[in-house]
Amino acid sequence: MRLSTPLLAAAVMTARVAAVLRQYTLVVTHATIAPDGVSRSAWLVNGTTPGPTIVADEGDQLSINVINKGDEPITIHWHG
Repeated sequence: MRLSTPLLAAAVMTARVAAVLRQYTLVVTHATIAPDGVSRSAWLVNGTTPGPTIVADEGDQLSINVINKGDEPITIHWHG
């Protein structure tokens, strides 16, 4: 029993040390696209829609810089 407690504590401490800072830059633009042959107005993130997937592990810190190059204010609704 004595060995299991220190090993558990070491495993928890290791998980915290493994957390990283993940940095992303999202450039939001407004454009006309026609992915199905019909032109429509759309917001693009880094030139694509949908935008990039943000990947992180539990405990990671995220720094996300959003640059709005559109002609109107925007808000972002985060999922996950």
